[in-house]
Amino acid sequence: MIKKFGAVLLSAVIGLSLAACGSQGTEKSSTESKAGTESGTSAEAETTAESKDGSTKKADIKVGDIQWNSVGALFKGAGISDPAYNLDVSVFDGGNLALEALTADQIDIARTSEIPPLFAAQAADGGNFQIVAVLNDRITTVDQEVLVGPDSEITSVAELKGKKVGYTKATTAHYFLYEFLKDAGLTFNDVEVVEINPSDGAAALLSGDIDAFASFGNGIVAAKENGAKVIADGNDKLSGYFPIVVAKSALEDEEKRKAVVEYIADLNQAYQWIGEKPDAWAEASAEPSGKTVEKSLSDIKAGLSQTDSKVLTINDDIIASGQKIADAFYELGVLENKVDASSIYTDKYSAEIEKAIAARQ
Repeated sequence: MIKKFGAVLLSAVIGLSLAACGSQGTEKSSTESKAGTESGTSAEAETTAESKDGSTKKADIKVGDIQWNSVGALFKGAGISDPAYNLDVSVFDGGNLALEALTADQIDIARTSEIPPLFAAQAADGGNFQIVAVLNDRITTVDQEVLVGPDSEITSVAELKGKKVGYTKATTAHYFLYEFLKDAGLTFNDVEVVEINPSDGAAALLSGDIDAFASFGNGIVAAKENGAKVIADGNDKLSGYFPIVVAKSALEDEEKRKAVVEYIADLNQAYQWIGEKPDAWAEASAEPSGKTVEKSLSDIKAGLSQTDSKVLTINDDIIASGQKIADAFYELGVLENKVDASSIYTDKYSAEIEKAIAARQ
């Protein structure tokens, strides 16, 4: 089952469908795959199918995906046709919305950037989740940039002083804009900041309503296709770590926890397939991600040239990366309280996850 949460806005200025950071909606899709997603296998058939260990009982796990059902496409491409669980995918416009659903026990697991969990952890119960692993994925850091308009004479972040700069609050763009301004000896007080979502920000930049725009994804791609120029590449400031966040209720349920571990191992296998078949993934992911096949393949190769996309279990470097971002947002006044990153990352399940991954090698 695929459920879609959030609006997808069409921008006449940039001529592309752009995923907006909106509120949750209720659109649903009736198509399902062999992993509970897109190829037509029914949920009823999956429930009665035999799992890898020969039993007929499978735990249900609800997964949050971002902007489109990439899990279904990934698993289909990687040949993961009979997972040891029933997979129910919900699609959200942003990691913040996925985390809201997860902390409310509406889904069991989500992949986000390092930032949404920091905000979710501000809740009285600490967010009701744990980060059990990360996806090390440099592909997703491509097209995270600071742009100026086609006719702008600005060539560096230092020249943004006194200028109107758009950004998407509490996102990777917010973080790398902060870091670039700091490198240039500036702060958010030295520019006129405008909080704006990716699609509207791209349109505002091209119309001249803002002087620069820090963002990611389809909005950045569309703006560049219409002449916008890059003055800073956020890839240089981002770790490439995308936390795999699991609800505590799922971790406390033994059968569901085992299913979550199997899902993470399958996810790792699927990302290994991307490294082996980048052309196939470019074909599958281009249209739903708003790119041409050529652009999609270029981005995949750019990411893979830096590191293999794979699951990593929690270590000190991963926690330190999360802590650095938490400290930056606290300094900006966006986080009300300091966050101890070690409280939301855990290696408790690392041995289980590593064993499951090794079994697929």
